[in-house]
Amino acid sequence: MWRWVWIMMIPSLAFGEVGEVTGFDGNPAGAVRSSEELIFEQSGFGVEMLDKLITAQTNLEITFEDDSKVKITEQSELVVDDFVYDPATGTGSMSMRVALGTVAMTSGRLAKTSRDRVSIRTPTASITVRGTDFSMTVDEIGRSLIILLPSCPEPTLNEDECPVGQISVSNAAGSVLLNQAYEGTMVSGLAMMPSDPRKLLLDSSRINNNLIIVPPSEFANGFGTEDEKEEQRTALDVDLLEYNELGADLLDQDLLAFSELDINRLDGDYLDNFLDLGLGIGLDEDALDEEENAILPTVKQYPWITWVVNESYIYIESDRQPHISVVTTSADTHGTYSLTQDEYIADIQIQDGGDDINIKVVQTQ
Repeated sequence: MWRWVWIMMIPSLAFGEVGEVTGFDGNPAGAVRSSEELIFEQSGFGVEMLDKLITAQTNLEITFEDDSKVKITEQSELVVDDFVYDPATGTGSMSMRVALGTVAMTSGRLAKTSRDRVSIRTPTASITVRGTDFSMTVDEIGRSLIILLPSCPEPTLNEDECPVGQISVSNAAGSVLLNQAYEGTMVSGLAMMPSDPRKLLLDSSRINNNLIIVPPSEFANGFGTEDEKEEQRTALDVDLLEYNELGADLLDQDLLAFSELDINRLDGDYLDNFLDLGLGIGLDEDALDEEENAILPTVKQYPWITWVVNESYIYIESDRQPHISVVTTSADTHGTYSLTQDEYIADIQIQDGGDDINIKVVQTQ
């Protein structure tokens, strides 16, 4: 009797070679692979996916299966996160991270056939490659200088004749496009916009870790113009030692000279205006109207305004929420009062409209 037996094949986490060290100059270099530290001393070392390549005093060149080339300077770290390539179709995917130092890349077939599946990153930026050469210099806290390079198939003294592609440098704050040879951008943090592209006065021989110590003259003041530096400041940029509060002599300041507590709110005679204004009690209404018309001849045109006049004071109030305007002046005042509260406008003449006072109040939301 036959019995069927299903066998499940579980692949191991081992990967085949996706590239090879084709250039080696200096002391032994290292690679971290599956937590194992490997040391190699010459060209021919096979590079696998998930390898972390570490140079100390070594300059390396790696050629990948799609003919992409990566040059790694001394004191640099590169991680190959992903590399899949089908030679028959020229398609696949690539993902790499520059963790530290300077790495220059020459695009291969994947950057042309699978552009949207090629990801090159630094701690603060992502680079979208469009078939060209470029370099990345990353300092100890992840700040990145990305430079677009001319694509010269062979070393030449006249780089002006070499074609130039373009790259997009982006992060969570935005993106910039580099499309001129030796155009560069600085990126100080994941939440900080890449600086505006600038044409750098240098050549390929100067692209190394010295750019961390001595940035290009175009970025000599740190990471951009003073305005850009201010936009990119973080809490780590604050020097708390600049503040010398102990140096202030508080005895030189008369802190007890005056304060809000010195104001006695009970000193105000808040009942004076209403108890002494003579609200018409015991007066002839016609005589009161005549008196009011003489003192405020135009006020009755504005029904939302209330007023009180007597032998001592003139009181005018307009309460149109959220606005309130109150004017109190002596009874012998001659002048004008112009009031605007949003769409409500009042021009009030006080007695004969002389020039004792000319009040203008504008209240808008």
